[in-house]
Amino acid sequence: MTNHTTEYCPECGHKMESVPGYVTWCEECNWNIDPDWRPISSLGLVERLNYRMGVKKSQLLLEENLHTDYVSLNLA
Repeated sequence: MTNHTTEYCPECGHKMESVPGYVTWCEECNWNIDPDWRPISSLGLVERLNYRMGVKKSQLLLEENLHTDYVSLNLA
């Protein structure tokens, strides 16, 4: 059985249930309530490198998918 708690969205104030250990998303405004969030300046060197590589890889995957969808639409 899980332990539900109540949280309020800092963005819109919506009351919602949260489960400790899981990231809570606000259904009203799509705000991500992440208790482990920290500014990038507070991360260590390896954590900053991993974060930046993740952002770069995500952008490359997005561009690849957008290009693939565009090419497949033009070939049809």
